[in-house]
Amino acid sequence: MILYRTPTMKPFSSSQTRAFTLVEIMVVVTIIGILAALGMPALQRVQMKTRANALINDLRVYTQAFATHAQETSRYPRDSAKGRVPTGMADALGPGWTESTPIGGLYNYEYRKRARGTRYTAAIIIAHNGRNDRVNLDRNLLQIIDDQIDDGNLLTGQFLLGAGNKPFYVIER
Repeated sequence: MILYRTPTMKPFSSSQTRAFTLVEIMVVVTIIGILAALGMPALQRVQMKTRANALINDLRVYTQAFATHAQETSRYPRDSAKGRVPTGMADALGPGWTESTPIGGLYNYEYRKRARGTRYTAAIIIAHNGRNDRVNLDRNLLQIIDDQIDDGNLLTGQFLLGAGNKPFYVIER
């Protein structure tokens, strides 16, 4: 059977297509933008907790390494410069000690010092590493860390803020 068309009919098409209008596309983009804006604070909180947990894990591992060294040698090692492994601790600390911390900056071990009235035998300081790798001093982040490993007060306990608001963790007083 042959189909004929009359001059007033539209051409035959196997499928009719319909495009989105500019308004419809703008509405979809606006909705996606609103959903992304609502999700950003939650994403930032998760990132902050992840950094805090990574730092807490590092501090626990390094504290154990220094305590083991002190037990084996009857003393803690001497001071080291930021990002430098203290003498005799290379195997115990591993390569992570010389890399950037999860909150920026570098680890720095100090022996027999005083910070903000706190005298300590051994401590791990988190120090700035020049202009490009600064320590994240966000109070919310530092508070999360302190809540999990200490007394919840950044002015007391083992995790403290020292000179220049540098975070430090007291291994032994």
